Amino acid sequence: MGHPDSWINNISDLELSFYNYFPNNNYIIHNACLDPPEFLKEFEFDVIILNSSFLGMIFHKTTYERIIENYSFIKNLSSFKIALPQDDYYCNDELNELLNEFGINLTLSPFYHFKDTLHKKYLQNGGEILPCYTGYITPDLISLTSKIKSLKNRKFDVIYKASGSPTFPNNMAQLKADLGKIFLNDFQNYRMRVDVDSKKFYFNEDWINYLINGRIVLGSNSGSSEIISNLSVVEKLNAYKLEHGCNNEEVIKVLLEEKNKNLRMTCLSPRNFEAALTMTAQLLVPGEYGDILEPYEDFFPYNNDKNSILEFIKDKKLQKKIAKNCKEKILSINELRIDYFLKTILDKINKTENINSKKFETLKEKYNNKMETLYVEYFTNFSFYKIDKFFCDLHSNNFPLKTNKSSKLISRIIGYLNNYEKRLWEFINEKVYPFLKERISKKIQKNTNYFIK
Repeated sequence: MGHPDSWINNISDLELSFYNYFPNNNYIIHNACLDPPEFLKEFEFDVIILNSSFLGMIFHKTTYERIIENYSFIKNLSSFKIALPQDDYYCNDELNELLNEFGINLTLSPFYHFKDTLHKKYLQNGGEILPCYTGYITPDLISLTSKIKSLKNRKFDVIYKASGSPTFPNNMAQLKADLGKIFLNDFQNYRMRVDVDSKKFYFNEDWINYLINGRIVLGSNSGSSEIISNLSVVEKLNAYKLEHGCNNEEVIKVLLEEKNKNLRMTCLSPRNFEAALTMTAQLLVPGEYGDILEPYEDFFPYNNDKNSILEFIKDKKLQKKIAKNCKEKILSINELRIDYFLKTILDKINKTENINSKKFETLKEKYNNKMETLYVEYFTNFSFYKIDKFFCDLHSNNFPLKTNKSSKLISRIIGYLNNYEKRLWEFINEKVYPFLKERISKKIQKNTNYFIK
């Protein structure tokens, strides 16, 4: 999940759901940014869960090879093994290889309806797949959205944020990235209060507060229209883009097989039910939305009928009606609750023997003593990278300083600075860097998520 300071709630809630909602169990939560200690590899856990942030490491050749090498011990354990992928359509061959190699018993996929395409090899190997969502309604989310503004008191008529172009060719995700620009282009001649700037993106409580300040939020389908089969295809795509300087759409046309493009692999997004819980009406590109949301009932379709869209933007009563319908429907569906997700998994776990508590406590203490310092060091260096890069860029781009046509006084000052350049950077390395690292380290240790004991 990256640095704990930048965790996204709907992801961390899902990945830490057992720990948060069943605290009486014994857990070791290992962050795959570091390799597991050897003594951990010999312990027979009841259950091993591979979360989406771990499985996302297959998207790059170096990290894929690393996890195959350092986590291959999982296949030798008798534990019940669960995988929770999210981007099943990306490096699909490597994902299936990992699931089979590690002996995963159960996989939960947001793209269950495409299981025969996306997970054919895993199913042939005897694996089981169940449907799931990429995020769930939690008690914290309900609490966070309990106090909302009435529509008339909201600052903006229409809002939208997207995280930019997708990292791999995906026309569906590209539409999501471009939707704000499309709306501005379609309605640039109409007076309304909009905030669809995609340069700044919000997370967690900031995102909820952002939703509460908009009467209507734009949206489109989550998922993918393309399958990127494996890392070899990724390399070809990247090489072609680099050589020809083309966009993702052209790459899809030229390099992807017909069977792997123009698909409809979609799922309901946490963005949909977050908007619903804040009573923010949704103006959505027509699509499936988990076969849950219905046009004109739970959302208003963003189609070619510009006049009807303008009427919707003006009609606060219709917005309130649609938002209310959507909220009631979302809250009525048990499958969207985090406890339903957890029960689905627990019902599949058939473990009759309990691990000796004292034995596990000994293991946990050993793990904590070994790893805590390593996590602090890792996240300190992770945070320090940008600072180090700033100073290195400053050094390489500006020294030696040039005098050009400066006055004699300025030239002498510049000459003096150039002469003391070595001392300056020694001071930065010996004094400034250690001071900054110590400050960063103390801040990290205040964040309880950096290392969950």
